[in-house]
Amino acid sequence: MAWIVDAFHRAGWKHLVNGNQAPANAAQPHTSITDVWLHFTGGDIDRVTVLVRATHEMSLVQVAGDLRPLDLVHLSGHFGIPRVDPSAVMVPAPDGR
Repeated sequence: MAWIVDAFHRAGWKHLVNGNQAPANAAQPHTSITDVWLHFTGGDIDRVTVLVRATHEMSLVQVAGDLRPLDLVHLSGHFGIPRVDPSAVMVPAPDGR
């Protein structure tokens, strides 16, 4: 998994969500873990990747096209994307995380 995360960061992706992540659950997840990455062109989101992984399965959803942050709020709660509070401020994780 570390290789995948590193590859996304090198390609300019920003990690937004790491739902249900805990050190004990990271290597061999006992509950599902949802990761969401965003790729920006300037201030516009041009690609979104959602990775949901569990003990014996992994699902990957990629969306390409211009998206507004409000679009992510509409997708929340679907496709394994955690529900987002519409009044929340979305801030990508700092580089290296």
